[in-house]
Amino acid sequence: MIISELVITDSVILEKGQNLKRGAVLGRKDSGKYKLSDKNAYDGSEIPCAILLEDADATDADKNVPVLLLGVVDGDELIFDDSWDKDELKFELRKMSIFVKNF
Repeated sequence: MIISELVITDSVILEKGQNLKRGAVLGRKDSGKYKLSDKNAYDGSEIPCAILLEDADATDADKNVPVLLLGVVDGDELIFDDSWDKDELKFELRKMSIFVKNF
């Protein structure tokens, strides 16, 4: 999934009620927790800002998960909400220094 050697990662709290796969595009809610980015949300998660680096099951409780914050990723491996168009998502992620290749 990660194409370049220059990457910045961190860990964040994935909000309860989600079971996401590696490559999911996340947004940060006003609460500080992360969830699958939804372009039509109004809670902060409408801004895509991180890529989930491993499968994460937060169905029953919040979960600490590793994410990519900066780097180059393979667009064909990204998982994202249907509210996003591929070109829009690529543009928005670029604002966060996440560069998408091969969409």
